[in-house]
Amino acid sequence: MLLTTRRSYVPSHRFFKLNGFDQLFHDVGSALGVPATSGTIVTSWLPTADVREDKDSIRIALDLPGVNPNDVKIALEDRTLTIHGEKKQAAEAEERVHHFERVFGPFTRKFLLPNSVNTDRIEAKIEHGVLTLTAPKAEQTRPREIAVKVA
Repeated sequence: MLLTTRRSYVPSHRFFKLNGFDQLFHDVGSALGVPATSGTIVTSWLPTADVREDKDSIRIALDLPGVNPNDVKIALEDRTLTIHGEKKQAAEAEERVHHFERVFGPFTRKFLLPNSVNTDRIEAKIEHGVLTLTAPKAEQTRPREIAVKVA
């Protein structure tokens, strides 16, 4: 049996000050053309996904915490399912950001669906920050049992 211990990591503001990291972040941001007062760096991110299959369907689940469902677009071209969206950062005009680790910005995920999927019946829903797409298999591709007749 393998036992592991998890320790939470909380960055210390004093550590950044003592080691000059706050100035380093300011200098790097300035070199990239990001104003020191904005505290915002636009980046892209890739939401994590699970793909599962059972006898009736294929399900794709993406973690999209903090993403407004209106900012998610799903497209299907040929057999390629494209999920595009954006996680927006709430801008507070009066706040000065010292440090942030949460990722914001646009994302795109693409999935190639197998021929066994009925693309006309794909459904999508978001619940508790998880986007779930269900792609039912075409009737003729589902496994079936063949009865053995006794002569």
